[in-house]
Amino acid sequence: MDESIPVTTVYSLSWVKDNLDRNTTMIATDLRLSKLLWAEGYNSTYSYTYEMWICESWTQCISELDYNENYSRVTHVLIDDSMYKTSVNIELKTSLYMTNKSYNKFIHPPFKLVYRNATVNQECVCTEWGKCDSIISGFQWRECWQECPPYPETEIMRRCV
Repeated sequence: MDESIPVTTVYSLSWVKDNLDRNTTMIATDLRLSKLLWAEGYNSTYSYTYEMWICESWTQCISELDYNENYSRVTHVLIDDSMYKTSVNIELKTSLYMTNKSYNKFIHPPFKLVYRNATVNQECVCTEWGKCDSIISGFQWRECWQECPPYPETEIMRRCV
């Protein structure tokens, strides 16, 4: 279980603090980052998102993204390289492991990249990253089952996974 907070993740959290409304934002992330969000007054999904991190399509985790008995509709997703490369810690001693396919669903609607920060070395290889995706406002979960094409990414973003 990796509980470190890379500098790029700190910048992502700072972006959240500067740009998202505490009263209307619900962020899906791991337990490690949830604690930092809670300290700033943001709502997080805590350990209630499980399928979201391991499923290959957003249609497989609608019940975790939409309104439910534990929290309001998820508006944003906060991910960093520790979650992708090591594990997503959703509870104490409970870790989930993302695959390329489970991560790649976040480049398709209903997710939309709103912030990304990466550190690259001299060979232009990404060493760490953090990002925040929004969920497209007004997106109709239950009416849209068709997979949409991915949003365009820059070459550096593709290499930073």
